[in-house]
Amino acid sequence: MQVKKIMSKNVVTVQVTASLDQALQLMKDAAIRHLPVVQGKKLIGLVTERDLRSAIVPAMLEDISVRDLMVSDVATVSPETMLEDAARLFYRRKIGCLPVVDSERNLKGIITVVDMLSALIELMGFLSASSRIDVVLPGKDDALEEACHIINDHGGRIINISVTQLKQNQMVHLFRLEKMDLEPIVDDLVKAGHNVLSSMN
Repeated sequence: MQVKKIMSKNVVTVQVTASLDQALQLMKDAAIRHLPVVQGKKLIGLVTERDLRSAIVPAMLEDISVRDLMVSDVATVSPETMLEDAARLFYRRKIGCLPVVDSERNLKGIITVVDMLSALIELMGFLSASSRIDVVLPGKDDALEEACHIINDHGGRIINISVTQLKQNQMVHLFRLEKMDLEPIVDDLVKAGHNVLSSMN
């Protein structure tokens, strides 16, 4: 999935010439914590409520512009950036939002950590009624395809497949399915040589 599928398009922004008092009021009115700083439509920085409240005393709010406090080295993504790449940026940079810009740095949208988490939860099917089978596949080229066929043959509808490492050189495939009776599937997986570690309804 691409970032443009989950980004907020109606972004509250502040012009670079605005005062910090104006920026704080915008954040308060819109109930947001991250405020992209623009010049025209181009992104040139970012300010956060935390930065504004901790960096200065209230008496200075009207005298200092957003330019004086904004972060100009802002991590951004494009509308076509894949969610997993955006997630890596959130993790590596320890940030709370990612402005979405085009090739000319025109602001197109914004995604937050909450947006990202919501999208990943939806993709992984965590909130829907589901079943799960954890399997170590045998060492053959068509093992994953074979496991999927077995699941499908029993009417199983796969929501997603993820992979984790149990121990060195042993990868576990986690099959999340729409909720169903797993016993027949588990039996046939075992018969086909798959090592089923666990199954959960």
